[in-house]
Amino acid sequence: TRCLGLTLDAILAVDVVTATGRRVQLQRGAELRGLLWAICGCGPNFGVILSVTLAAVPYRPCQTKSQAFELPKNFHAVPCLETYAARARSLPQEISSDCILFFGGPKLSRNTRPLIMGVYDYSYIPQQVPLKLPAAAMPLSLMQSSNVSPAGLVEQEPYLCEQPDGIVHEGATNSRGFFVRAPFIEGGAGAEVWQALLEQMLAAPCEHCYVHLQHAGGAVGSHTPSSTAFYPRDVEWSVVVTGCWPSAENNLEASCREWVMDTVHRLLPHAAGIYATDLGPEDVELAQYVFGSNLQRLLRLKEQWDPDNVFGRGFPLAQLK
Repeated sequence: TRCLGLTLDAILAVDVVTATGRRVQLQRGAELRGLLWAICGCGPNFGVILSVTLAAVPYRPCQTKSQAFELPKNFHAVPCLETYAARARSLPQEISSDCILFFGGPKLSRNTRPLIMGVYDYSYIPQQVPLKLPAAAMPLSLMQSSNVSPAGLVEQEPYLCEQPDGIVHEGATNSRGFFVRAPFIEGGAGAEVWQALLEQMLAAPCEHCYVHLQHAGGAVGSHTPSSTAFYPRDVEWSVVVTGCWPSAENNLEASCREWVMDTVHRLLPHAAGIYATDLGPEDVELAQYVFGSNLQRLLRLKEQWDPDNVFGRGFPLAQLK
């Protein structure tokens, strides 16, 4: 999270079975070295993780605020996204602000459904930072909660609980197909990024498709790119591009997958990297954007710990030699 950083930065110890069947217990020292460094960012390529020990943090309740706005389906929506982005970048580290673009309204054809921008704030301090969008954004709803526990935050995950019926909601995963890729965008993203996202949303092949801007920044950037295998420390948003279709309508799968990849390729010139865990053996092109200058060190460790690429079904690390 923006407040606490990446989970991999809290790893203190790992119990792992390597490609040879050897069980290795790794402890974090003053700095990460060797296999543990690689696991913190590229774990599935190096072994089967049996257990992870994480550093604990003091419990703090969270204040949440969710707002939904209908956006115009034209260039007037771009300043709304720019305003959201400028506010999100300026927030204190203890406040994060996600944004989701999705289609709302009754179950009609996508062309008649409104484009919705949901903005979801999570704050660990009492400070309030108003969101003042241009007049083109029409307010639809506002919900606030205080003293929310970590379990309560999971229950409030917006694309599981708050989006209208017909989008992704609690219980929908058994009746939907998904295809996801997530480029990382830096805080200095310009209007061309928001224009591209808007145009791609309006071109989505299915009303269930959505884009989730997961707010990072803050503590994520408190480590150097070489401190772990995870490289893009200057990421401000993980832009989760999700192609989603009803399972009964398999004819939409190919077009939804194509839409996701088209969206990602439009964002790549502005990307700081891309989320590795979503990538599979077929994603060699995208995989080249993941580890930056950490790649050669990772490849040497891969050759040392898994020369036969036993763990090669996920991220195509060995194919980047």
